[in-house]
Formats: sequence, C-alpha cells, structure tokens
Amino acid sequence: MPIHIGQLISQKVDEKDFTQEYLGQLISSSKQNVGNIFTRPSVDSDLLKRISEALEFDFFFVYYQDGFLQAARAKEVEPLTSRITTLEARVAELETKLAEKEEILADYKKMIDSSATAIMMLEEVHQYRTGKAPQPGTDDKPVVEGEK
Repeated sequence: MPIHIGQLISQKVDEKDFTQEYLGQLISSSKQNVGNIFTRPSVDSDLLKRISEALEFDFFFVYYQDGFLQAARAKEVEPLTSRITTLEARVAELETKLAEKEEILADYKKMIDSSATAIMMLEEVHQYRTGKAPQPGTDDKPVVEGEK
C-alpha cells in the first residue's frame, strides 16, 4: 500500500494537538502551506526533516518499513550487527583476562606484604642475636657490647 505522507503528518499534528499555524511557525512555513502539505502523497526530504524535528517523529522511518527499503537497510545493518557481536565477545574475553590479572596482582601484593613482615621479623631476630635488640625493662635503647 502506498504511503501518503501528508495524511501521516496530519495525524501526528492532531496527536500533538498542534494548529496548522503553530506547525508552520516551527517549520518556517505558512498556515496555508501546512494545509497543502496534508494533501500531498509525498514531501521534499528537507521539508520532511524539518517536520520530523518539529513533531519529534521520524517520518523517514515510515519509508523504511517498505519492503525494498527494509531489505536494503537490513543489508546495511547486518555487517554492523556482526561486528558488534564480535566486539562484545572480545570485550568479554578481555574482561575475563583483566579479572585474572587483578587476582594475580592481589596475590603478589599478599606475597609482598608477607615478605615484608618476614623481613622485619628476621631483622628483629638478628638484632636480638647480635645484642642490638632493646632489653626488657629499659628505655628501649639497644645494648651495645662494651657499653654500660
């Protein structure tokens, strides 16, 4: 069934409760010209764009519902859809790898913290064995051999 764009525009104007004069102001046209648009089976694409913006409705989409244009659009969209699917899979793969790397980093941080604690404990043992460790009941100064 052929599309009568003027009738569709008229329906949308009624739905929005716009007057012909108001639509004319929005699209920089006269009230008389707006009335004329309603009777047209087709409209210039630039004018249709301005009407679409004014009525916040994509009248071009109506044409894409037509069999030929719908098939043409599907041919345009299919490679993009395929690419999106591929990229989504890649993103998921990279997110998994990132999570694995974050786990490894957390493990390394734990190992570093444990190593730091072990080093401090070894230093304390070394100080105690060499007599440089603080003695209990003193003012926490290490005792050095030969001093009193």
